[in-house]
Amino acid sequence: MKISNYKNNLKLANAFLYSFFSKLESVFKKKHQDKLSLDDLWSEKFNKFKNKELIVHAGIKRLITHNAASTTVEIIEFLEKKFEPTSIISQSYSPSFRRSGIFSSKFSRAEIGAFAEEFRKFSNRRTPDPIHSVSYISKNLSLFKSINYKDTFGEDGFFASLYFRDAVQINIDTNRFISTYLHFLEEQLSVPYKHQNSIFEGFKVDDKVMSIKQKNHSYKYPLEFNRRKIYKYLKDNNVIFDIEKNASVIISIVKIKDMHDLISEKILKDPYYLVTF
Repeated sequence: MKISNYKNNLKLANAFLYSFFSKLESVFKKKHQDKLSLDDLWSEKFNKFKNKELIVHAGIKRLITHNAASTTVEIIEFLEKKFEPTSIISQSYSPSFRRSGIFSSKFSRAEIGAFAEEFRKFSNRRTPDPIHSVSYISKNLSLFKSINYKDTFGEDGFFASLYFRDAVQINIDTNRFISTYLHFLEEQLSVPYKHQNSIFEGFKVDDKVMSIKQKNHSYKYPLEFNRRKIYKYLKDNNVIFDIEKNASVIISIVKIKDMHDLISEKILKDPYYLVTF
């Protein structure tokens, strides 16, 4: 066996082992039940992120006052008041397209999280990517034009544009570090545990029915990001800013550029960096 193959097999074994323990930990991990208020989510140290585009992932269970819809509006108003953003963006992902082959910009639900679905309905603007669409509120709608939405993680796709737009990622009480941008880095740097150039076919059903082909991503193996390691590395390098309550991160903020530059360097040195201990 070649030494390079032996090293790759060791890395892959490490990745499988991490994935197993990560899933096991999630079963026993204690969920915080104490309520949060929007006031808990603000610090003056966040002023440096004003007037930027915000990509928001939010867990709203501990913030709900009346219902998910009204809480989502309250979060949007909070973000607009505190950050004065040029855009607020939320994922409206519909991974079921990989199986069903059916997508509608108007009617397909945002399948991951109550905040995402309520934001989708509130914003009334959604990109046409059938798997990784985003919904948005923006002062500059031209930012969402001239993008290749047929190639999710391509060099001229939506996620690539976030770097040049100096966008900011916010996680609100998500219980773990969430960043779809990491998938973009995986694709651009051709990590060995993913298939390259995965194509998904189906139909877009809106005003008319259209056949579509979407270039997206897929894994060769069922692996998990080592989110704790990634988060600690960003924190140690002073690019991620957060607030903790009862030893739990309730909000974290990082610039896409900073995350891109630091994590890319790690992946170039170790292609398995994101998925190993």
